[in-house]
Amino acid sequence: MLWRKRNDWEGSSPNSPAAIKFGVNAIRGYEKLVLLQSDPVSQDFHRKMGSIAQEVTTAETEDYDRLSKSLELNVNAFSDKQRTAIEKSIETVYDSLYGILRSLEDSIHSGDSLESKASGAAKRLDSLKSAKTYEEFLTGVQREVEVLNQAISAHREETKLIKTVYSAQVDSLRAKLRQAERAVKTDHLTKLGNRPAFELALSTAISSAEQGDHYCLAIIDLNNFKQINDRAGHLAGDAALVAFSGKLSETFASSGTSAYRLSGDEFTVIYKGGEVQLHAKLDRINNLFTRRPFMHNGLTIGISCSYGTVALRGNHTQESAIHEADLAMYRSKQQVKRTA
Repeated sequence: MLWRKRNDWEGSSPNSPAAIKFGVNAIRGYEKLVLLQSDPVSQDFHRKMGSIAQEVTTAETEDYDRLSKSLELNVNAFSDKQRTAIEKSIETVYDSLYGILRSLEDSIHSGDSLESKASGAAKRLDSLKSAKTYEEFLTGVQREVEVLNQAISAHREETKLIKTVYSAQVDSLRAKLRQAERAVKTDHLTKLGNRPAFELALSTAISSAEQGDHYCLAIIDLNNFKQINDRAGHLAGDAALVAFSGKLSETFASSGTSAYRLSGDEFTVIYKGGEVQLHAKLDRINNLFTRRPFMHNGLTIGISCSYGTVALRGNHTQESAIHEADLAMYRSKQQVKRTA
C-alpha cells in the first residue's frame, strides 16, 4: 500500500529511479480505481502510463528528469480531464433528476401529500447545485430518492383505495350502459331484437357470407293476425306475438343465429346454415302450434306463419336481401290463402 512506501518516497529524489518507479506503480494502482474501459480519456492515460513504465525499465540516469516531468504532466492532465468529466456528469444527473421531479410535481393532481413531498424534494435538490464534492451530491440525491419513495408508497396505498371505490362505480355504470344498449336494441313486447339490431346483424352476416360463411335470411309473417285482434282483442294479439316469439327464441338459440321482430306481426331470422335446415326449423314451429293451439282467456287461437328465405351472398345489400326474402314470403302466403 502507498502509506507503507512513505519512508522510501520521502527519502528519494523526485527524479530518482526509485521515485519514478514508485510513481508509475502508484498510478497503476490508481488506474484500477478510476479508469473506465470505454472512456477515451482513460484509455489515453493508460497508454501513456504504460509507455512511461516501459521507458523506466531501460532508461539511463540522464533520462529520469524527462520521465519525471512526463509522469507529472500526464497525471495532471488526466486529473483535470476527469474532474471536468465528473463535474459534467454531476450537472447531467442533476438536470435529469430535477426535470423528473418537476414533471412529477406538475403531473400530480390527486394526493396533496405526494405533491408536497415532490415540491420539497425539488427545492432541496436545487440546493445541491452548491455541493462541494461528488460524495456530497450523491448523498443528497440518495436522501431525496428515499423521501420520494416513501411518499410514492403512501400515495400508492391511497390510490388503491380510491381505485377500489371508483372501480365499483365504473362497474355499476357499465352494467347500466349495457342495460341501456339492450333496451335500445330490444323490442319491448317480445324481447326479441328490434329493427336496428336486425339491420346491424344483417350487415355483419352479409360481410361473413362474402368471406365464405353460410348464412340465410328468413322473413316471417303471421297468418290471419288481423282476425286474432278482431275476434279476441288486441291483448290476445299481443299474447300471440309473445308466444310465437318464444318459439322463435327456443328454435333458433344456436350460435350465430338470431330472431328479430321488425314490426307488427312481421319477424325475421338470420340463420347460420343452409336454407334446407332453416325451412325445417320454421315448419317445426308451425307444426308445434298445430298440435298445441295457443289458448288465451279460454279462447283457442290458431297461430301459423308464412315465410320466405334467401341464402345470403357477398354481393347482397340489406335492401336486396330483404326484397328477395319478402317476395318468397308473399308467394308462401298466397299459397296458404289458396289452400285455406
